[in-house]
This record gives sequence, C-alpha cells and structure tokens, in this order.
Amino acid sequence: KSPGCVDNDIAPLGGRRPSGPRSHRRTAAPLRSGKTQTGVVSCSAVRAQDHSTARGAVVHWAQNAAQVNRLVCEIVKQHGVKKAVKSKSMVSEECALNDALEATGVEVVETDLGEYILQLAKEPPSHIVAPVVHKSKDEVSDLLALKHNLPRKTGIAELCQEAREHLRGHFLTADMGISGANFVIAETGSTLIVTNDGKGRIVTTLPRVHVAITGIEKWCPP
Repeated sequence: KSPGCVDNDIAPLGGRRPSGPRSHRRTAAPLRSGKTQTGVVSCSAVRAQDHSTARGAVVHWAQNAAQVNRLVCEIVKQHGVKKAVKSKSMVSEECALNDALEATGVEVVETDLGEYILQLAKEPPSHIVAPVVHKSKDEVSDLLALKHNLPRKTGIAELCQEAREHLRGHFLTADMGISGANFVIAETGSTLIVTNDGKGRIVTTLPRVHVAITGIEKWCPP
C-alpha cells in the first residue's frame, strides 16, 4: 500500500510549483502506486495531477505510510497548523497519521461519529464501515459523560446532538481539514467523498488548508 498526497502550496516531489496565483486551499491525494496491465490507472493519475496543479493544487506521491506521514507533517509545519479535523479517511488510519501529527504537537480531532467515539476511548476501529459497532449504547453514554464532563444521556438522538455540539467548536477553530477521496476525477483533478452527513463537507471546505489522502486505485479514467 503506497499513498501519495496533494496540496496547493508545496510543489510535488520531483516536480515544480504550479504557476498562477497561490492559495491557502489545498486538495491533497496520497496514492497507492504500482504496475498495471493496461496502464490506464497510471495515465489517469498523471492526467488528474495535471488538472489538479492547473487549479492550484499540488500532488505528492508516496510509496508507504512513513512517506505519507512525513509529507503531511511538512504541510503542517509550512502552514503553522495547530489543529486538524478529519473525516472519511481510512488511508490515514492505515498510516497511523494521527500519531505522527500528535507527535509534532498538532491536535487531531476525528469528526465522523464512530471514529470520534473511538478516539475518546483510545481504541482502533473494529470495522471498515461501522468502526464502533463493538460498543453498546450504554458504553457510549458512559464515555461521553466522562469525556465531556456533562450529565449522562441515554437517548441516541441526545448522544448525537451532544457530540455535534462538542465538535462544532473544533470545526470553527481548525487550521487543516484531512479527508479521504472515494474518487479522483482525471478530467478535472477533483476529489469526491460520499458521506451521509455534513461533516465531510465542513472538513473539506471550512479550514484554510485541506489535504485529501487516497489510493491510486481511486483515480477514475476519462
């Protein structure tokens, strides 16, 4: 597994900084590299990189988790990031990116509800789609009451609302948003995530810096 990543203020490895106005917004995409029988994936990745850089982003290529973590930490340092919020990024989980960022002094906040609960509990996800399926409602109630220092709630809607209210302040004060990408469109260089709530949109648009991390298999040919 070999991710790579994209931002709009740092030149790609072995490449040049894109011309045109510079922006603090960045769209990033770590990639899984590898040989293909047809070369379609490789051509799509190159085309997507060209379109991304034309729009002010920078694509970084990484071959392993250590390279992904190093690249993101460099972006953090360049932009003086103190807090990062995350959404929909399984590759960053595989890379143990949170540990790498926290080691540099960055506060990292998971915003997907299941991942947020597990971050509070200091546990890894138990399922790729339902990461907190192993915990009961009562366990979540106890955990949120302890970590938020609020009266214990038992209703599912109440628990969700409590988490939403707690996360709102993090969204407003984060310097960086980190996401995955379900697709990267070669013709436009756009990244796309599929989500059933609004946190993914907030993470990718509200912070002044956005980094998207995904595998090369997510680059869609024209």
